[in-house]
Amino acid sequence: MPCTDGGPSAEQVFEARAMPAVLCAVFTELDRTGELAALLSMCDWTEAGVTGEWVRLWWENHKAQDARRRDYERQVAARARLRAEAIGRLTPEERDALGVRP
Repeated sequence: MPCTDGGPSAEQVFEARAMPAVLCAVFTELDRTGELAALLSMCDWTEAGVTGEWVRLWWENHKAQDARRRDYERQVAARARLRAEAIGRLTPEERDALGVRP
């Protein structure tokens, strides 16, 4: 019999991580086309076990998290470009002295 601590299965973990990504993709497109609010107003939130307000707040928070992540990724990319440009201006001898690879 396999050992288990009763925690979530690999499939449950995958679903917990994948579902926000799926919702994000669908909500983004519906938001872009202006159809999200209408669709959300047609849902039976009692059957779903959440409120429409909870879903709207989740979406607003998720969009804010995505915006912060994209800002961070832009900063990292800009820093990498700046580093590459600076290294590109160094002579091979200067790169060797600094232990820097192009």
